[in-house]
Amino acid sequence: AFKPSQVILREVYVKEGKTGKAIRKFVGWKTNKDESGKYPKYVLYFTDFSAGRKEPLQSDIYIVPSEDDMKAKLAVLIEENVKKGWNKAN
Repeated sequence: AFKPSQVILREVYVKEGKTGKAIRKFVGWKTNKDESGKYPKYVLYFTDFSAGRKEPLQSDIYIVPSEDDMKAKLAVLIEENVKKGWNKAN
């Protein structure tokens, strides 16, 4: 049996829109299952929800080799996707 995955980072941003709240969430974790050869060591998941869109829920998953690479990818994703009007949620 593997050790449980461990969430390393989680950031959520919210924006009020005409059609309701929009949410962008980033979650990164260490799988603790990479020794199996079947799973990556680190995963970064990006979820983008906007009620007014034709396809309200969109997501992307990124496989990264290290925690530092995950933080660097997160910085790029935030720069590209979190613009004016977005507020960080707790």
